[in-house]
Amino acid sequence: MKTSAFLLALGFLLAVTPLLAQSTAADSLNTLLEQHQQADTVRAKLLNDLAYELRGTDPEKSYKLAQQALRLAGELNYKPVEATALRRIGSHHYQKANYEAALRAFEQAQQVARQIGDSTTVAWAFNGKGTIYHSQSDYPQALQYYLQAVQVFESVDKHKEAASIMGNVGVLYKEMGELKSALTYFQRGLKLQEQLNDKNEIARFLNNIGGIYSDQRQYNHAESAYRRALDIAREKSNKQLEALVLRNLVEVKGNQKKYAQALSYGTQSVKLYQSLGEREGVADTYYQLSSVHLNAGHADSALYYASRALALAQEIGFKRNIHNTYHVLAEAYAAKKNFPQAYEAQQKYIAYKDSLVGEDKKSMVAALKFQYELDKKQSQITVLTKDKQLQAERASSQRQQKYALLAVLVLVALIAGILVWNNRKQKKTNDLLRKQKAEIDEQAQRLQQLIAELNKSNEELQVQKQTITKQRDHLEQALAELKSAQEQLVQREKMASLGEVTAGIAHEIQNPLNFVNNFSELSVELVQEIKEELQQEASPKNGKAVALNELLDELEQNLDRITQHGKRANCIVKDMLQHSGNSTGDKQPTDINALADEFLRLSYHGLRAKDKNFNAKLITDLDPALGKVKVVPQEIGRVLLNLFNNAFYATQQLKSQLNGQYQPEVRVSTRSLGEQVEIRVRDNGAGIPATVAGKIFQPFFTTKPTGQGTGLGLSLSYDIITKGHGGELKVETKEGEYTEFTICLPAPQ
Repeated sequence: MKTSAFLLALGFLLAVTPLLAQSTAADSLNTLLEQHQQADTVRAKLLNDLAYELRGTDPEKSYKLAQQALRLAGELNYKPVEATALRRIGSHHYQKANYEAALRAFEQAQQVARQIGDSTTVAWAFNGKGTIYHSQSDYPQALQYYLQAVQVFESVDKHKEAASIMGNVGVLYKEMGELKSALTYFQRGLKLQEQLNDKNEIARFLNNIGGIYSDQRQYNHAESAYRRALDIAREKSNKQLEALVLRNLVEVKGNQKKYAQALSYGTQSVKLYQSLGEREGVADTYYQLSSVHLNAGHADSALYYASRALALAQEIGFKRNIHNTYHVLAEAYAAKKNFPQAYEAQQKYIAYKDSLVGEDKKSMVAALKFQYELDKKQSQITVLTKDKQLQAERASSQRQQKYALLAVLVLVALIAGILVWNNRKQKKTNDLLRKQKAEIDEQAQRLQQLIAELNKSNEELQVQKQTITKQRDHLEQALAELKSAQEQLVQREKMASLGEVTAGIAHEIQNPLNFVNNFSELSVELVQEIKEELQQEASPKNGKAVALNELLDELEQNLDRITQHGKRANCIVKDMLQHSGNSTGDKQPTDINALADEFLRLSYHGLRAKDKNFNAKLITDLDPALGKVKVVPQEIGRVLLNLFNNAFYATQQLKSQLNGQYQPEVRVSTRSLGEQVEIRVRDNGAGIPATVAGKIFQPFFTTKPTGQGTGLGLSLSYDIITKGHGGELKVETKEGEYTEFTICLPAPQ
């Protein structure tokens, strides 16, 4: 009968609470540990808890954390963490097949746990010792510790843990060939774990039941149980259990002669065991692979895996695996007709078999089982003994009992009466309790109704709150629009006032200008008449008449010049009147290029009229693809005129400072920037000092001498661009070199 040697490891796996392998719990504990650096009992417990969480996913780190927890708990004399940390360290040594170190750690854990009355840790330490002797095939010693663990758990009403240990007992019986007893333990444990819905424990019991079916050659039932266990192990990310079930499927598939599947499961199992550092699992899976190759007729491969399994099992002292591997080696050597080595391997197999499952050990196990059952029923035996003594006394004093019969009957009647009275009282109490329960149920229903009404009221309040919020947002938007409208009205009022002043000045200029133009034209006509009279009366040889005609010609030329310049001045005044008229504030599609060119030349000629010696170079770089922009043309014209006037003034000042060794230059450019239109006005004049550059847009601030500037031009221009048109007005300047104003207006969509 082939046995599942690695099922020994199950005993240890059941010795701890189900493996959660939850990264979120480990991450949370790690974060708390990093935040809590103080060496106190809290940190000791965090170290111990994190070691528990990482025991399945990162065994080495789990071991190091348990050692840190043990040292800190020892320094603080914190016995609870010291006991559990020792048990964790013992488990790690067991996984590494370091049995002596594991036994020492479990023994120390028991001693510390007994000092503080920690029965749970005492029981788990008993179980840990049992798994060690189990792996050594010392069944009597293993069973003794298992049953001690069960007794401790039952004494503190931890029946779930007791059922887990009984699962180990079932594994022990299975390995000894008592399959019926083992199956009874496993089925009882599975039923309990299904009631508790502990999936990890359910998977382990399913794995054990699959092993029983496999030994009974019921391979389909075995595979069904194994696959259920495998699905749960993968769902819970329990790599140890997954590796164990895969190893057991190797045996089932090999017995079904499905060798390819068996070898695939074996490869997966070895990789998992190697990643976990569990050498027993690796050795046992190598044994199973050698058995599959042997059955498949691959004697060389069977020898290869059997040799590796034997070497590893001998290294760690895994006796059960040594016994099984010698059997495979004997058959493999025989298949290769190497009979001396086959005979030697067979002899060693027989020797190990006798030492592991001899009749003396079976007897000791049976005795331990009997002792456990005897201890469990000790109270019943005591009661039966006392009952026999009473019967003997009754037999010797039967006559006396007859005389006391009447008294007993009276006593029974009295007791019956008391019972009847108690029954009636209990009935009344029950009726009262039912009535109170009905009242409580009624009050609960009323409370539920009130809660439902409150929830409904809360929903209505939420709706009202949302409505009020929407109304508030609407009012805030309306207020913002009102403020914007007020600002625009103020701006328009300012511009209207400025326009009225400009219009008044223009009208005052236009009246005398009309007189100049009219009288110059009239004077030209008079000169013509005088010249005609002189031609009629004077002879051609009259020298005085000739001189007079020459003077009249010069006078006529002067009058022509007066008329020409008067008409030009009249055009300028008309433009001023046109652009100083009250604006309606309506935005119109406007040719920005034409507007900029017109006001550039208007500003230049205005300055030339005051200073005939001033000359400047005018540069225009106007984007032909700009198109029309929706603006208030009168307002944008005022802004451009103000910027051009400032530019010419700056160049005029610098020219006067440099004594003519300087060429004034004013540049205007336009660009389309997609969502914006850009207008730049740049001069190479005196620039603006850095100390006052941030104040130029403030009302009534000016850098011009007193009487030459009001300080309102740039302030009004800034308001027109930013508030009236939603644009930007920026300035860049360097004293003594240049000044550049940039206007950005929203482009038409």
